[in-house]
Amino acid sequence: ITTDDLPCVVEPGENKGIVLKYLPLFVGNYTQEKIELRSVTTGVFPYSINLTATPGPPLPTVSATCVIGFRKSVRIQLENMSKLLATFLPISSHPDFQVKTPIVAEPGKLATVEVIYEPSSFNNSSFNLIIDSAEAGLFEIPLIGTCLKPSPVGPLLVEPNSSVKITLTNVFDTANTFCWFTDHPAFVVDTFTATVQPKQVLEIIVKMKLTEELSEIQPEWQNLPITGKLVVCIQDPALNHIKWSFYIKSFINKK
Repeated sequence: ITTDDLPCVVEPGENKGIVLKYLPLFVGNYTQEKIELRSVTTGVFPYSINLTATPGPPLPTVSATCVIGFRKSVRIQLENMSKLLATFLPISSHPDFQVKTPIVAEPGKLATVEVIYEPSSFNNSSFNLIIDSAEAGLFEIPLIGTCLKPSPVGPLLVEPNSSVKITLTNVFDTANTFCWFTDHPAFVVDTFTATVQPKQVLEIIVKMKLTEELSEIQPEWQNLPITGKLVVCIQDPALNHIKWSFYIKSFINKK
């Protein structure tokens, strides 16, 4: 409880009101709270106040959109309105959302909550994230995740005789065998399949191999780009319709 009206001067015969600000951090009933107003002239004025704190409404909805196989990070800010160093902990969970911890905020400062959305199916996800702090109270944030089908990525630039790393996550609850290929002989991979455990990351290294055939191209053509595509899919027939395409570009001579 705070007020901006004290100290104040009350003239003889004057009635003066004082506005109290009630800013509860926790839900509950607080009966017979005592407040005393003191004056060296008129003495002590005791008051008893009954206070009630009800749950607040959820914070504004936070939305995240992500292609399956990838992840999206969103940031939420919570205010520590207490006078103590506050630690915030998530007390609700959803398999498609992960909250990075620890979350700490100084008194009167904002805490940044980072939420990672990693969809595990093409179904959209909705979830009420509840974050609790013994110092700053309870916060409820509605989250909505929208999962998109894969769309082409790139072009990814790779230097001659160099490589580029492409990553995907097995977002499903079971191990899956991924397979991939490139459609241009200049872009090569050392392996073509890998079994990836649930929630683990697949890394594919694509190399640009400057072959003798490419080196013999006429000089006037050597500044034109070489383009290709890496296609990744899952061998499981139930998931084989999901395909990721990564366009790749390189040059024989890089100016």
